[in-house]
Amino acid sequence: ESSVGVVYESNFGDYAEWLQKENDAEVISAGDIVGVRGGKISRNTVNADHIMIISTAPIILGNAPKNGEEASSKKVAFMGQVPVKVKGIVHIGDYLIPSGLNDGIAIAVSPRNMKIENYKMIAGVAWSEAKIDGRINFINAAIGINSNDVADKLTVQQEEIEALKNQMASVMTYLNSKDPSFFEAQQIANTNQAVKSA
Repeated sequence: ESSVGVVYESNFGDYAEWLQKENDAEVISAGDIVGVRGGKISRNTVNADHIMIISTAPIILGNAPKNGEEASSKKVAFMGQVPVKVKGIVHIGDYLIPSGLNDGIAIAVSPRNMKIENYKMIAGVAWSEAKIDGRINFINAAIGINSNDVADKLTVQQEEIEALKNQMASVMTYLNSKDPSFFEAQQIANTNQAVKSA
């Protein structure tokens, strides 16, 4: 049995592309968390289209800048494993999101503590850990593999909503059994609310 293909083998762990900085004077270094807006990067992650990490040593590097423009661009990791600066305690499997201080530093959030609004801020998933709080460490992050995470969260929320609906239906049935006029009063209230909304 024969196969044809090309294999690249390296100690480096990510695929990256050169992206231009929003501000040439901004200092951005390897392992920084950056926000991408319109294809340009900054450590400011507010209202960013994407949250990404500056590559340390990519195995593949695309989108080479023109001669003389390297200083205004940085290598940004798109997929693979990349070191990222993270402050505080990190457990394997934690999500890495921006600190919120626009300082290029990430913080780790346990999957059980994630909020819906955090999912769009995920830069990667921790594949190594840090046990001492307050320090900034380089953590090995897996990037480009968490596309199903929001779907998983929404599935859990949908199950919770269905459970709450069932509980509410049971409560309504009980109240109506105690006072038959309760259902009629509830119907009138719902009709009035619908009229106000219209």
